[in-house]
Amino acid sequence: MTLNGILIVDDDPVVCLALKEQLLEEGYRVQTACRGSDALRILGKKQFDLAYVNLIMDPMDGIETARRLKQIDPRMKIVLMSGLHEELEMRKQEAFQVGECDMIIDKPITLDIGRFTKKVLKKNFPKRGGRGKYA
Repeated sequence: MTLNGILIVDDDPVVCLALKEQLLEEGYRVQTACRGSDALRILGKKQFDLAYVNLIMDPMDGIETARRLKQIDPRMKIVLMSGLHEELEMRKQEAFQVGECDMIIDKPITLDIGRFTKKVLKKNFPKRGGRGKYA
């Protein structure tokens, strides 16, 4: 089980609430943010083991949010997510190249989020390469 909690960053409050409820049921401590800037402010006060970050947000997108979160806490794992499959496919190379993303998942999230979260938290990702989309 996570020690520091999970941060969900998504500009859709329905997604935030649904993910939060599922993760709370699994026993995780969860906090949400509706913008990247909110997530950075929260991370300045608390530590998290994992962040689920929406790729498409304004004004700071998910890749920039992930980059800044990792600058504050390089040990935090980042999972990018998006409901726009084409955009996700186009930008996933960029996300992995900057080294700020550990995994990418599609929305709507149809996988068992509790089981997936447990796997992500246990996995030790290499510094570069060897990362991929959870299927």
